[in-house]
Amino acid sequence: MKLLILLASIFTATASHAMISPVGRSTALDYAGAVITSTVEKHFINVKAGASYAAGTAVVLDLTADDGATVTTSASAGQSPLCIVPVACTSGKICKCQKYGLLDAALFDSTNANAVAGSRWYMSSTNAGYLSARATSLATEVAGGIFYDAATASGSVQVFINL
Repeated sequence: MKLLILLASIFTATASHAMISPVGRSTALDYAGAVITSTVEKHFINVKAGASYAAGTAVVLDLTADDGATVTTSASAGQSPLCIVPVACTSGKICKCQKYGLLDAALFDSTNANAVAGSRWYMSSTNAGYLSARATSLATEVAGGIFYDAATASGSVQVFINL
């Protein structure tokens, strides 16, 4: 009986520990008070690439795949970004995709407006996979975070992701 109780308590302790989700460690400072860049919190998910994507590509769920994991790009107005691929990803492969935190190089499309540091970014309705700025916010679009840097030309831009 003691063995049964011991096994039950070990199982309960192990099972309850396994159900605790990871706790973010947030940001740490060094002894001089500077932010340790490797400790800046970032959240990722794994996705299946529906095509090959360059680093910094914003992706949405591929609703035709109907598996909840395959992603694609879209230039349809009003699309909600799922995440941004931080490194190049090959079609059909499982790739890391960032949902939260600072990203140094996201693809940016300046067709609609220039990026202003601190302003919201949206999915581009002109170039699939790119982020875009808006002169005025649209009720049909979901902001995915803020621009960290200003940009007047298409290319890459530093952003904070909050998806």
